[in-house]
Amino acid sequence: MIFRKKFIRPLAVITFLVCAAYYYVMVYVGLPSDEEMIAHLKAHRGEIEELIRRYQSFKMPLSATTEEGKYLLPGAYDWKWEKQHPDTEDIMEKAGIRGIAAGGRIWLPDPYSLDSIKKYEEMLRNFNREEYRLYEYSSRVLSIAYSPRNKYNRVNVYYGLLGKGMRYFPQVPKIENGCLIYPGSKYPTVCHRVLTSLDRIPPNWRRFECVYRQIEPQWFLSLCR
Repeated sequence: MIFRKKFIRPLAVITFLVCAAYYYVMVYVGLPSDEEMIAHLKAHRGEIEELIRRYQSFKMPLSATTEEGKYLLPGAYDWKWEKQHPDTEDIMEKAGIRGIAAGGRIWLPDPYSLDSIKKYEEMLRNFNREEYRLYEYSSRVLSIAYSPRNKYNRVNVYYGLLGKGMRYFPQVPKIENGCLIYPGSKYPTVCHRVLTSLDRIPPNWRRFECVYRQIEPQWFLSLCR
């Protein structure tokens, strides 16, 4: 009996530490909660929507080059949009926004229609820089990064770097069976998971996967690794 009592407490401590470590690594996200981020959007909705309007109206010059004369690829000129208006950086600071960046494919109006899919694929086949720049900033998914960086990003010893942010879709995306479906005949089977909460590590989380929570038809929270 004395022998058993001698080992019960250390065993209980070890069990507690193992469970706590498992929770911290495999369950705990360690980033601002969904509700905190939604409250931030509501509190700064006007400023954030104005920033989106300015970003989407930006057009990268056709002749944009570096000082060395190298042509800048789409996206490499993103930071210039902030310089189009003298108060943009002040609005970003007030709204707690660190940056906005467009990514992925172009979302044309009525993006899931056969006509839009055909037009997009034709744009890819017959790439025209002048035509593409009409959609480059206005018609792609926007990633909106909250500030400061270290509050919305952290390193998990198992999953690596985690980041939580906001996504704005230029058109209302389809969600079927818990999957956000991108338009286009080339992407019919890709599932971008939409969950009810991003406050816990998602099950079966794939490397480089982003999962989403829809908060409005075009607004989503994102959690990426």
